[in-house]
Amino acid sequence: MGTYCNELEETGMGAVLIDVFRLSQDRQCASGVLEVSELPRLAAAPGAFLSGHLAWRAQGTEGRRGLAGAVLSVKGELHGTCCRCGAPITLPVHLETSFLFAKSEAEADAIPLSEDGDDEIVVGSTRFDAAAWVEEEVLLALPLFPAHDDCEPPSGPGEEDEPGKGGSRSPFAVLAGLKVRH
Repeated sequence: MGTYCNELEETGMGAVLIDVFRLSQDRQCASGVLEVSELPRLAAAPGAFLSGHLAWRAQGTEGRRGLAGAVLSVKGELHGTCCRCGAPITLPVHLETSFLFAKSEAEADAIPLSEDGDDEIVVGSTRFDAAAWVEEEVLLALPLFPAHDDCEPPSGPGEEDEPGKGGSRSPFAVLAGLKVRH
């Protein structure tokens, strides 16, 4: 769901369409709350996030270089699975990113990297999918392998301690043992 000062179109499939050029030009804002269950790429990411909610807000800005601009803020939490122990994990989400919207790929590609500053440059649209935008930014902000801070990785084959010796076996010792056996 979302709200918009003027026209906000919800497609019924989780997509919330906004005109980012008008959003910028009129310095409007669009906002809403998305249920993680509406964002299928989060379920496929490491951590398999199947529930939670994300409150988002896109505030139109002047931009730079004659391009439309906006600041996207997302807050919420994701509920999934720890990649180390397999137990449930909750990840807080708090991000804010500024964007410049080009009208075409060619226009976006023409901006030198040295001049893009801290802004993300994307191709905008009069029917820009805010739900996909939020999902993409959250995916980019997620840790590569979501895990509890105090969770130890599971031990794999050959990682047991040698009897009578404290500590883990050297990886080279493991390789030497494999060479002798084969």
